[in-house]
Amino acid sequence: MRDSNRIDEVLELIWEAWKQNPDLRLGQLLLSATGIQCAPLFYMEEDELCRQIVAWHDGKRDSVK
Repeated sequence: MRDSNRIDEVLELIWEAWKQNPDLRLGQLLLSATGIQCAPLFYMEEDELCRQIVAWHDGKRDSVK
């Protein structure tokens, strides 16, 4: 099992970087920081990202039942 403490560290780094670059969308921030290219994520607005995360999470919950 992965160490769950890594989550807080990663989110804190994202938080700090995003606060310094508030005009970037989250996808832009992550892709720019990693050098990965993914146009759909780069242009995705946070409201759409949130909808997709919720849908994914709900689907994961449903598949556990």
